[in-house]
Amino acid sequence: FDIGKRFLKRRHVLPMHGATAAGEQPCLRDDERPGRHSTDGHALPGKLAQPRESTPVTEGCRIAARAHEDQVEVSDIRAQLEVGHDGRAARGNRRFVTRRRMPPAIQSLARKTIGSPQRFDGRSVGHQGESGHEEKSYGADGRDGPASFFRYRHAGARGRKSQSAAKCILRVVEYQTTGRFIPDIAGYSLRATQAHGRGLAMRYSIFNLVRQALSGHRNWGPAWRDATPQAAYDVVIIGGGGHGLATAHYLAKIHGITRVAVIEKGWIGSGNAGRNTTIIRSNYLLPGNNPFYEWSMRLWEGLEQDLNYNAMVSQRGVLNLYHSDAQRDAYVRRGNAMRMHAVDAELLDAAAVRRMLPFLDLDNARFPIQGGLLQRRGGTARHDAVVWGFARAASGRGVDIIQNCEVTGFVRQGGRIVGVETTRGEIRASKIGMAVAGNTSRVAQMAGLRLPIESHVLQAFVSEALKPLIPGVVTFGAGHFYVSQSDKGGLVFGGDIDGYNSYAQRGNLATVEDVCEGGVALIPALGRVRMLRSWGGLVDMSMDGSPIIDRTPLEGLYLNGGWCYGGFKATPASGWCFAHLLARDESHELARGYRLDRFATGQLLDEKGVGAQPNLH
Repeated sequence: FDIGKRFLKRRHVLPMHGATAAGEQPCLRDDERPGRHSTDGHALPGKLAQPRESTPVTEGCRIAARAHEDQVEVSDIRAQLEVGHDGRAARGNRRFVTRRRMPPAIQSLARKTIGSPQRFDGRSVGHQGESGHEEKSYGADGRDGPASFFRYRHAGARGRKSQSAAKCILRVVEYQTTGRFIPDIAGYSLRATQAHGRGLAMRYSIFNLVRQALSGHRNWGPAWRDATPQAAYDVVIIGGGGHGLATAHYLAKIHGITRVAVIEKGWIGSGNAGRNTTIIRSNYLLPGNNPFYEWSMRLWEGLEQDLNYNAMVSQRGVLNLYHSDAQRDAYVRRGNAMRMHAVDAELLDAAAVRRMLPFLDLDNARFPIQGGLLQRRGGTARHDAVVWGFARAASGRGVDIIQNCEVTGFVRQGGRIVGVETTRGEIRASKIGMAVAGNTSRVAQMAGLRLPIESHVLQAFVSEALKPLIPGVVTFGAGHFYVSQSDKGGLVFGGDIDGYNSYAQRGNLATVEDVCEGGVALIPALGRVRMLRSWGGLVDMSMDGSPIIDRTPLEGLYLNGGWCYGGFKATPASGWCFAHLLARDESHELARGYRLDRFATGQLLDEKGVGAQPNLH
């Protein structure tokens, strides 16, 4: 009886203009429930409306609501309304599933902001109440857009000082309207953001894992939404790899821009994001490169917590071997430059290398190993998991991920790029970003641009599974060979690009032979290991070996490309800086050296010092 009484007290009745919020409707199934949290937008302070006097009642509170007569045109929004009450809710975490109709005042607001809907079913579902908080989500299908969700949150006192029923916090969020804002409602805090789907994805945790295990793992939802393209967005990003998805994630999280579409001609991660050797590091020499890649390393270190996804980041160290006095001096210079930028670096002698990696051929007559430059914070990350984690996080914040949607051209209007033509129809956008790696020159050509970029194929290889052998990442200084060992035991290694231009994701046997020769010269034991498979990825080689993150000469079109060998390790910082460029129309401080006009001004970033020959970088 006591439990039932406390439950009835939790059923807050919100009469508005004399109408109650009571009513019975069937609950949604678990797989139909919208997400718990709404995405964040740019909040602007609004005017404090003066509510009429209200008197708290035992089962809730009475709040007078009044909607302004402002007319706005919004095709698809999510509104979150926060209501303070007298704190009579029970303490502790409890689950309440309620069945209620949308309050009439909210229906009126919805019709004003969305227009007369085709179907207003008023279905609702309760979510987990946390310390006196209870949320209800109301579904509504707008005529001009996909399904939207209206949510109001009834916030309790959480066992502390009671909140007054008359407390009004009004915030109006700027939205893409006809110059006006969403109407204020007295007694509510209104926050509207784009909502193409069901909100944030399920949060992964040990408690969630146990709960799913007890249900036989039958209630896991999809990690991200495979969205249908809409007619228009604020930003369209071409390329569903790591850089494109990271850009979408940071646009939504950092800059509050959620009307974003990421379009990919295949499936996400089918390009270079899933074809690399998974190495992450920040051991760069030049001032224009070092701070950027160090910021990327710091983002890697917190990426799994940021995305709530296991990207399998393993900081087990990257060791670059040197084989001559000249190479040692160059590594000393690089190590000092790294330390000047607060990046960890250690110079090892031959004895230290022998203790760390006794299986190396240190006494090779042609390539004796004299030592190495070690960055202990470097390592590897699982490339597929990185793509999936960014996709899940971006989708959870309202970003549309559109697969099997190939760009076939650009839409121009008065000398400005205003959209893209795809195999799934025309998509308009205020800004369009290209992050297509080895296809950069080909996509740019559709817009009439010729870029200082060449495309080459870079091969990678995986051996049969072995017992733990290589603790970190090792690079061969006398030839271009690098190797690490995956969690499954296979050796992952690679070397030089094929020496000719190509858009094919496959290489030739001459490069296979060269890479394997370098591996056996460094580690003779590899001669007895069988190679399981190899593949190729398209790398966009710039003229100075450094990337480009900048606006193009065409207004509305932005470029992220020219990553050469360094694309995967730069994924988080690339997305961070490209999102900054798209949101603010100015280069991020860390990416100011990656301007497109540096090839005209001569301010090049030639890390390797081999000149304007892309295949040598």
